[in-house]
Amino acid sequence: MTPHPSSSYPTRALLLSIALAGCAASGAAPDLGEDDIEVSAIVNGEPTTSDAFPFFASVLIVRGGAASLCGGSVLSGGWVVTAAHCLADGGIDEVRVFVANHELERVVSGTPDAVAEQIFVHAQYCEGFGGGVDWSADVALLRLDRDVSTLPGVTATRLATLSDVEPRRAGAPATVVGLGQTSDGGPHPAQLQRVDVELLAGSVRLPYAEMLRAGGTGGGACRGDSGGPLLYDTGTGWLQIGLSSRGPFEGEGARCGDHSYHTDIARHVAWIEGVRAGGFDAVTACAAPSPEPVPEPEPEPGPDPGPEPEPDPGPEPDPGPEPDPVPTLDGVGDACASGGRSGTCVDTASTSCGGVVQSGLCDGPAQVRCCLPKEGVGARCALGGATGTCIDTHTASCSGAVRSGLCPGPGEVRCCLP
Repeated sequence: MTPHPSSSYPTRALLLSIALAGCAASGAAPDLGEDDIEVSAIVNGEPTTSDAFPFFASVLIVRGGAASLCGGSVLSGGWVVTAAHCLADGGIDEVRVFVANHELERVVSGTPDAVAEQIFVHAQYCEGFGGGVDWSADVALLRLDRDVSTLPGVTATRLATLSDVEPRRAGAPATVVGLGQTSDGGPHPAQLQRVDVELLAGSVRLPYAEMLRAGGTGGGACRGDSGGPLLYDTGTGWLQIGLSSRGPFEGEGARCGDHSYHTDIARHVAWIEGVRAGGFDAVTACAAPSPEPVPEPEPEPGPDPGPEPEPDPGPEPDPGPEPDPVPTLDGVGDACASGGRSGTCVDTASTSCGGVVQSGLCDGPAQVRCCLPKEGVGARCALGGATGTCIDTHTASCSGAVRSGLCPGPGEVRCCLP
């Protein structure tokens, strides 16, 4: 597999790279031929139409004279959810989003339906960036310059939650959708592809144990499907249970298309809604580790100049009148509660909330909202005879071992064990 040219990610990310020779960063992408497509996507799939998957989004990430193509899903209100590894290494000039018509020629050389105004990468994904990322949090959001969910032929996807157990169990049927080659190393198609798979038993290797693994039918996701949806047919419509993230890791003895790993979207619905509401922290890109500074050589000691004379301080200046105290908005600092969780009212215009922001629980103007800890924070947890406390790993550090799957709440709420 070929990683993004400027990326330090492992080579199993499902990313499609495209050469944009002679293309200005913010200009229209030029026409591309088959030779410009470097890597692959859905293996042993079949052509499908945009009408069958009206929430699918093609995401073209432009960096200088090159671009990467990922998938995504439309959310209401001008948002798209995709994979963090498509965006996390930064250096992005423009992100173009295409909906409704996913013919490859239009995506790489046509006018986009929207462009991204803001990028939000899950901060948990960046843990260990430059050495190893947390693939279980491979999710990001794009805030667009228009609401594409209102365009003809487009609808918003429906995201699974933790209560959707049956669609996320091993053995459940699923469908992967993407745009790319139909076989590993073969030609790329001109239109959107789909392949039916089933969910396999999860890996015992962290962080993949917290992801959905799909395949087992002779086809599946491969490079180029990054960020695209993993879907479950409820009989009345599609339920999105995952995001295509990466292929088999080294040592599994499998190749692209045998099986693939998908971000379990239900673990991150709280983060997605929190970012959209402006209350959860996120990053625009993962920071690569900085090199160790080279110490400056110490100067040779010179002759002793003797004690320096003390300067005359002179008369003390008149401090003038004391400034008026900064007014505090009504309600700020008050206690608030919801769902059994106690929080504090904050001014969201000037203060960041490390938990969940809810309105209507505080006195004062509209920007004074209740900052609540995430569900599960503070609960007791245990493993192997050791008892710990559930913490939000985004805002709190653990001096012991952090274990997932032992706490209620979103994926970033984990058990801190001694």
